[in-house]
Amino acid sequence: MLNAAENRRSIVLMLAAMSLFVINDVFMKLTCEIHAAGQAFALIACCAVVTGFSGGPLCTMHRLRMRLASGPKLMRKSAA
Repeated sequence: MLNAAENRRSIVLMLAAMSLFVINDVFMKLTCEIHAAGQAFALIACCAVVTGFSGGPLCTMHRLRMRLASGPKLMRKSAA
């Protein structure tokens, strides 16, 4: 079970994800007004690749930290 601090952190991350989705949608609509659809999708794809490369290491570090944090708890439960 998650404690209160982890719940708050999860809530903040979910709000950030929803906000980024809205910002992405606004930029997509503005880009489609200026450029042709193919060019707009290419620009958004380039931005997604850059974002993916910068966000990938952060997600990997978070997964590693969560795995290290949850590992000993699982071992203690199985040993008891």
